[in-house]
Amino acid sequence: MRQIGLILSRKIKVRCRVLGWLKEHTKFQRARYAVVGTTALISFVDRAKENVWVASLGDSDACQKSSEDGTDWAVTCFSDSDNSQNPKKVERVQNEHPNEPEVNQYGRVLACLAVTQGGFQDRHLKSLAHLAKNILRYMWPSPFPLEVLENCVSPPYLSTTPVVRHHPLEPSDILVLSSDGLAYELRDFDEDNKERLVVSFSMASHLISASKTVAWSEKLGHELILAEDSNNPAEMLIKNVCFGMDLAKMAEAVNPSQEWDDISALVLQL
Repeated sequence: MRQIGLILSRKIKVRCRVLGWLKEHTKFQRARYAVVGTTALISFVDRAKENVWVASLGDSDACQKSSEDGTDWAVTCFSDSDNSQNPKKVERVQNEHPNEPEVNQYGRVLACLAVTQGGFQDRHLKSLAHLAKNILRYMWPSPFPLEVLENCVSPPYLSTTPVVRHHPLEPSDILVLSSDGLAYELRDFDEDNKERLVVSFSMASHLISASKTVAWSEKLGHELILAEDSNNPAEMLIKNVCFGMDLAKMAEAVNPSQEWDDISALVLQL
């Protein structure tokens, strides 16, 4: 234990010597904002509610339910999966770093970050290599281990240009914006089923076919909560995806025994 304490003490002294600030200082804490990050998903609906524009930077999802003939409807997804599960994004990163065969490992950029279009910050993978290795690595606790920073040869590795798309709207449309935490809970679903499920769970239950309800319930492993028009659609979406009527799963979600990704959802019913 004494040896471990000495090692930690030396690391702290080195860190303070480089930065000039202890981790308790306000300036050090503010500097940490540079080495953590988040994605962004922004939508803009015009005043007449006839058009929507969505800007996506990261791997959050945006879906739209569109009426077809008043009884049937279709789902459109207008956000790219900007992560290492998307072959096009992986190819882009590899093409931008042709001399780095290990730029994509274990489904992540430099084996540590899932997104390929970083939203805000994550300066380790955007800054000059010497800055990342010699300064940013001391922003303790660093989300990127030293061996990753040693592989920062030709940054930036993340694109910060969002994908912007426009779609027309109909009076009965529904827009659903959700974070990647929700997508992770639906990782066993194919894309088409996932998008339709997300939109369906944001609607009143009588609009969902009985066969779909049964199939999705079996796939998720729990009975679904029947949503009424008075329910909060975003809340019902998250509950049905995570635990539904399963009290044990609900207890795990409220007081998790292991780490969960944050889940956010916004539902706009026109």
